[in-house]
Amino acid sequence: METIRPLLTRADRYREITIYLADSPRCDARSLPGGTLVFFQGLLNSAESEAALVGVVGHELSHLEHNHPLVQIGYDPREMVRVITKIGERETNQPLVMPSIFRSHPPADERRKAVLDLYEELQKGNPNEHLYIGKENIRRRIARSQREYAL
Repeated sequence: METIRPLLTRADRYREITIYLADSPRCDARSLPGGTLVFFQGLLNSAESEAALVGVVGHELSHLEHNHPLVQIGYDPREMVRVITKIGERETNQPLVMPSIFRSHPPADERRKAVLDLYEELQKGNPNEHLYIGKENIRRRIARSQREYAL
């Protein structure tokens, strides 16, 4: 979180961001007004890499920020596509009954395409072949700053 915060253009708007971990198997995350982020245990269990998890954190922060700092801090946003795929599977297998007026995201296929389009756009503007993934770090639940592994 503190790696991303300096890149936020509206960081003063949310001096404190409250994070909750929901004890639920759902693969989901939510951003709520006032600077609250909710991550579900199922999401943590589904993320196969640190880059995927940071991608989701960045995505939820972007709801507050409307900015895309993920690549600027060196994480590979394509890893987030795996999490979106799992969310799409959840939508198919365990639909969350919610009126469309309350839905904050388009269908998973559109979200995957948007992430990949954003990746291509960012790579054109500032190519980076060495984006970080962190699969071993997420498995061991260690922070990037303490990483021993480059992949």
